[in-house]
Amino acid sequence: MQDSVSLCQEGATVGIMLPQESFFGHMKDEIDLTKCKNFDEVKIIIDDWINYYNTERYQWELAKLSPDEYYEIYSDRRISSAYLLRRK
Repeated sequence: MQDSVSLCQEGATVGIMLPQESFFGHMKDEIDLTKCKNFDEVKIIIDDWINYYNTERYQWELAKLSPDEYYEIYSDRRISSAYLLRRK
């Protein structure tokens, strides 16, 4: 039987991995690699999808912005968090 410390550590790891799991889950649902004949074709499709995900795919958790848009607004200290809250 595991002790409570190791269970807490496993729980923390699971929580930390949620964004990555979500990202890869969406990627697996949205791209088709079955027609790829080599690694270069797979890499191009995945690179294109990552670019789409970061620049065009809007996310509810990010005030309905793409990750790039959210980062740009959030990192600009002149824009208040009220702007982001109004978008939710």
